[in-house]
Amino acid sequence: MTSSTDRQEPPSSILGLDRIIGKNVKTVDYQNVGRVVTTLENDDAIIISSEGVHGSYDYRVPKNRVQGFDGPDLMLSISSTELADYGINDIKDYAAHLRSIKTEQKAREQETIVPVVEEKLHVSKKVVTDEVIIIKEPVTETKTIGVSIMHEELVLEKKPSTSVAEVDNPTVSEKPPPKNTRTQIRIPLIHEEIRIKKEPYVKEEIVISKKPRTETKTVTDFVINEKVDTNDVNLEG
Repeated sequence: MTSSTDRQEPPSSILGLDRIIGKNVKTVDYQNVGRVVTTLENDDAIIISSEGVHGSYDYRVPKNRVQGFDGPDLMLSISSTELADYGINDIKDYAAHLRSIKTEQKAREQETIVPVVEEKLHVSKKVVTDEVIIIKEPVTETKTIGVSIMHEELVLEKKPSTSVAEVDNPTVSEKPPPKNTRTQIRIPLIHEEIRIKKEPYVKEEIVISKKPRTETKTVTDFVINEKVDTNDVNLEG
């Protein structure tokens, strides 16, 4: 009997399953069930084949059912009874299925993927605050108003002399002044003057308000689109 260290080799150490091809396989109940004939990377399984009294038996066992090594033997984590659930009825059909999987994988490996890049326009909006300056300033202008004013004028009216009547009527006490005397007479004349008084008043009111308005603007820019083209190169001569 081998030591527990040999029996409990972790599955991570046998992930390179090429080393197990040809190894004898035992189930968890220590029943010999055949040998490993191949490993399947695409199918994530191993193929076990055994020869019995009534013919050969083939099993497809997932790799996560591989427990480790027990000396030279490969141990499974399933019993011999559970192994029957992994039996392959027709190994030839299964092999053809695996070959088709490998062919598809090779075809994918031979494909060359060329990304074609295109630029898209992404339009975003941001709020910008503008200022409108309203200025109220005094403006000087000349206005002309017609005003009626009154003034008195001196009117001189000549009448016939009364000296003849005075000669005829000697009772008149007043006598004309001597000829060499200067007489000054003051006569008041009334007139109206214009006085200007300026008084401010509210002529009108301006109401300032804000309201949103929506408009549609067209944004135009250049974008780069890659174009795929094939240039045939003549390699002859």
